[in-house]
Amino acid sequence: MKVLRQTSHSYVERHSQQLHLYHFKLHFKTLRVEYKTCFPLPFHGSILDHSLACVHPILGLPEEDILHFPSFHPRLNSNHCLDLDLDLDQDQDRDQDQDQNSS
Repeated sequence: MKVLRQTSHSYVERHSQQLHLYHFKLHFKTLRVEYKTCFPLPFHGSILDHSLACVHPILGLPEEDILHFPSFHPRLNSNHCLDLDLDLDQDQDRDQDQDQNSS
């Protein structure tokens, strides 16, 4: 699975047989997925972002445009809704700890 492109409202994952377009909203530090759209591969053309602010070109992305988001941690919340955590503070704290340890 590769995350191809992310905006403030969506991101695209490439799987072996499908593209998955997730639309989400940010709730505090958690990205809550509102819905997911799947497109079979090969897919030709573009996907228009839910916000109408951005078009995702899917095929022929240059390598530098393929983005990876290791800080996304999918989980199911109590409402069985897929959440993606953004551990922004923890990541910053971890970086500061490493800086202090190395000095």
